Amino acid sequence: MDRRIATSFDLVRSTYASWTDRIAECHCSVGLWIHHSSIESDRNEQVGEPIQVIGKTAAIRPVLVVWYNTRCPVCDAGIEWQKSRLVEAARAGAITFRDINLEPDALARFGVGIEEVRRWLHGVDSDDRLYVGAKCAIEIWRRTSGTIWLAQVLDMPVLRHVAGFAYNRFADWLYAWNRRKGHW
Repeated sequence: MDRRIATSFDLVRSTYASWTDRIAECHCSVGLWIHHSSIESDRNEQVGEPIQVIGKTAAIRPVLVVWYNTRCPVCDAGIEWQKSRLVEAARAGAITFRDINLEPDALARFGVGIEEVRRWLHGVDSDDRLYVGAKCAIEIWRRTSGTIWLAQVLDMPVLRHVAGFAYNRFADWLYAWNRRKGHW
């Protein structure tokens, strides 16, 4: 009996240690993602080579275009708040926010219509990968100074599902609220 308790304790301790190591890695990350093709520089930088940013190395991420609904006051306020947090990444061209109401067929090649974008955030990176809902929010946080750790934590296997479930329930409620209010 004592041996089983000791084994269980070791398992919990090793799981906790790996989790804290992963979180510690998150804090070592730089809060800025930069895409080389969007930077004009007189230096001879190689694509794929890390860039030095204030003495820290920034990881290179594909450019992300985020489609959202400006007619939803909650969505619009959230994106405006997020834009203010990632000024450097936006200037570097690493992330762009677009209003789906101005270009309703923008994601038609993925089979996504305007109603889906009104319900969930959608993002497309330069490698033509589509991110929807919580996955899109996580990709935004990966590119935002000060929230990279949050993206890495929420992208862990169990938490990814919990975040997706919570995001979807909130998105369903928000979509219904906007319809009732006549925002579109």
